[in-house]
Amino acid sequence: MNNINPMIVVNGIIGINSAVFGMWYYANESARSFGDPSWLCFMRRNFTASPEGIREGRIHTLFTACISHSSVVHFGVNMLLLHSFGTALALSLGAMRFLTLYAGAGVAGSIASVFNNAYIRPAVERRLGYEHKKRASLGSSSMLLNVLSSYNIYMYMYTYITHFVSPLKNL
Repeated sequence: MNNINPMIVVNGIIGINSAVFGMWYYANESARSFGDPSWLCFMRRNFTASPEGIREGRIHTLFTACISHSSVVHFGVNMLLLHSFGTALALSLGAMRFLTLYAGAGVAGSIASVFNNAYIRPAVERRLGYEHKKRASLGSSSMLLNVLSSYNIYMYMYTYITHFVSPLKNL
């Protein structure tokens, strides 16, 4: 897989995210225009990460939630960042390392979100006197934060800034 062009990998990820975004759009429009929520229920059950979903055995949602986006702005910003920084990182790391880094960060972010929604948020809401609502998460923000962090670490690993002025390479 390392001999696959990293550009194909990044563009493939963007394509998959685009297809899932199109599915969400269709599901929302189908529910709104025709009163048929079946497709929307399918998307919510299979493309959002929640404590209930994990308890019901839908482990795949830890990944599928990472390729779901809730709005055009959410989708657009995430794909712009992925294309801008992910391309450079994928070219530097190679396709397999990039995919491992990207998918691992997404699953880790989903696990953290499910844990927060199952334990931390309900405790805080009870303490503050709020009614606890079931919540689910979606989006590739954890993946993109990892891409941005890795990009900064990898691209500037050998650059040392002295006195915040003069970059010195490979000391």
